[in-house]
Amino acid sequence: MRSTRGTRMGLGGLVTATAAGLVLLGPAAASGAAAPQSRSLRAPSGYEIVRVGPIQAPSRSMQKISCPLGKVAVSGGVDMAAPNVLVRSAPTADGKGWEVVVANPPNSAYGSAGGAPVDLKMHAVCMPQPAGYAIATNTVTNVTSSTRVQTGCPGSGTVVLGVGGTAQGEAPVTGLSALYIDQASGVANAALNQTSAGNNKLDVYAICAQPPAGYERFTGPLLTVPNPTTNNSITCPSGKTGLSIGMNVPGARGLIRTIAPGADSSSWTFAGFNGYNTSNYQAAGSLVCAS
Repeated sequence: MRSTRGTRMGLGGLVTATAAGLVLLGPAAASGAAAPQSRSLRAPSGYEIVRVGPIQAPSRSMQKISCPLGKVAVSGGVDMAAPNVLVRSAPTADGKGWEVVVANPPNSAYGSAGGAPVDLKMHAVCMPQPAGYAIATNTVTNVTSSTRVQTGCPGSGTVVLGVGGTAQGEAPVTGLSALYIDQASGVANAALNQTSAGNNKLDVYAICAQPPAGYERFTGPLLTVPNPTTNNSITCPSGKTGLSIGMNVPGARGLIRTIAPGADSSSWTFAGFNGYNTSNYQAAGSLVCAS
C-alpha cells in the first residue's frame, strides 16, 4: 500500500468564492455565460481538503490519503481521464483517511490494451470528528449491472455526509457507476457496471454524523453528455461549502471517472463515460453542503 500526502486547503475563516444558488454546468458551460457574483464562503470548523497529485499510479494499486492528526475523512474522490475506471473510493478502516483504487482495463474503443499506469489526482475532505460519527457498510455479491445497493446511518438523528464504494469482479471491465445519497430517503447508494454478469461484489459505505450547521443535499438533473472529456459542475448555495459529491451514471455501460472538489470547494466536478465505447452517456451529480 502506498501512502501519499499532499497540500492541504483549510477554510476556517472567510474566503472569496463565486456562485449564486445551486448551479449545474453541463457540456455547454464554456459558452461564455455571465460570471456569477462573488460571495463569502463558510465552512464547518476545522474543515480542510487534502489534495494529492497529479501522480502516476499502477493500475489497480491502492492509493491512500491520510487526514491530519485528530481529523477524520467525511468524503474523498479522484480526477482522471477515460477509459480509466474508478474501482474503490472509500474511507480507511479507522476513518482517518481515504483510499482510492483505479484501473486501466482493456478497451478497444479507446485504444487501450489495459494495465497501463493511471495519471490521477486524489482528495480527502477532513474534519475534526463530528458528534455521532460512524461508518456504515453493506456488502452484496453477484450484483446485476446498475443495481443499487444501499446503506443507512445507524444512529438516531444522524445523516450521511459522504458515500464510498468498492466494486470487485472477474470481468475485464468492472467499476463503480454510482455513488450518491438518495434525495428522498437520505441513504447511501452505490452501483457497479461490468462487461459480464455475476461473480462480483459491491461494498457501499455511508459516512454518518449529526448534521453540521447548514446541512443540505442536492441532486441535479440528469444530463446527456456528448463525450468522455466533458466535466460537469454542481455548486453549493451561496455561502456554503461542499462536504462531498456524488454521481449516478445510469445504464449498463456507464462508469465514473471523476468526483472532485473545485479550487474553492463550493463548486465540485463530476464526470463519467460510456465504458465500452465513445458515444454519449448520461450523468447526474449530487452535493452535500454545510456552513
